[in-house]
Amino acid sequence: MADLSHLARIPLFAGLDAGELELIARAARRRAFKAGESLCRAGEPSDRCWVITEGLVDALGRGSGEQRGEILARHRKGATVGEVGVILGEPQAETLVASIPTVTLELGSEEVGELVRRCPQILTNGLRSLHGRLSHARARSAERELGEAVALALGPSLRGVLPRLLAAARTATPHSVTALDREFSFAGAIVAADDLVSAHATVVLPAELDAEPLAAHLRETDRVIALVGSAEEAARLGRLRRAPGLDTDVEVVVVGADAARASRAWGDDGALRG
Repeated sequence: MADLSHLARIPLFAGLDAGELELIARAARRRAFKAGESLCRAGEPSDRCWVITEGLVDALGRGSGEQRGEILARHRKGATVGEVGVILGEPQAETLVASIPTVTLELGSEEVGELVRRCPQILTNGLRSLHGRLSHARARSAERELGEAVALALGPSLRGVLPRLLAAARTATPHSVTALDREFSFAGAIVAADDLVSAHATVVLPAELDAEPLAAHLRETDRVIALVGSAEEAARLGRLRRAPGLDTDVEVVVVGADAARASRAWGDDGALRG
């Protein structure tokens, strides 16, 4: 990898000279992860770490059985994950999962050990990063209870009611209600929502009435609400119960007699609830 200026902007490598950055560039391997793919699981040996160059990675607490743990932190482009366990020689403390397609630079534990030996500044940077994460986590644990990210999927027949829905929401809560523009990319919207939720806001993210975006929002937001206003939209939403990834409740609002009649065909569906 020849883009040393990119490496220089990564906090773990701050303050390193060109020769030291070149050592890292030679040691790092490009590694891509699909949405939902694990980088590592809690308790596994810390045999590698990753620098995120594209995408988002969630750090999850321990779940029970096949259940995912809660999201403890979200790491973005430029962040390094897994490095603390590698440096300390301890098992991975968290499960790391790519929440959207993600590209990383991967470094093995032996390579990290050699880099720390030759570039001691990396150790200082790693400790500084850990301290920052702990401080951020403490702040978020107190703040996040008051904020909420809500994905709102409107059928085409109801797109025009969004301004009225937002106005009603703003009168019903003392907290701010912010709607993100559809011009945001999905990753950009999630990052913006994460920051706004930390400031006690209710954040509404627009979503499409299709399986893939709904499944993505189920992973990344607190609630997903779908509004349908026609028989065709109700039938489309009913078909989504068979789509992979829709294993958490989608809250449904059915508007109009035609949509209500079509919704009766859903039957007893645990992934959709009115």
